[in-house]
Amino acid sequence: MYDIYTDGACSGNPGPAGVGVIICKNKKLIAQLCVYIGEKTNNIAELESVRIALNNIPKSSKANIYSDSEYTIGMLSKNWKAKANTALVGDIRELIVCNEFDLTFIKVKGHSKDKGNTAADHLAVRAYMKKDVIL
Repeated sequence: MYDIYTDGACSGNPGPAGVGVIICKNKKLIAQLCVYIGEKTNNIAELESVRIALNNIPKSSKANIYSDSEYTIGMLSKNWKAKANTALVGDIRELIVCNEFDLTFIKVKGHSKDKGNTAADHLAVRAYMKKDVIL
């Protein structure tokens, strides 16, 4: 079982954007990912954080994905109809189905005391501030 904390951040909206991902397996940290994604909106950064996370776990994995983005959770687990970012949402939905992931999305309060979310946020901010990539 994986526990994955995802976050996206940008300076301005749109603006320089970054993604932060924390991946734990059986309660042990196995990866911290930090990716600068260029000039994007915050919603794109939030979605990209999930795509990057899913590309870093094996097919057919079971995972809890923690996100502070109601938009991301709605798009990927509540079948909200995408009015923007349609290609990105479609790509992630296809990734979930094709890789037979068993995912549970969990909403966390952003900028709270949730350690995983805070760590993912720090990585996302680092990514856009330093134009950094750590995979």
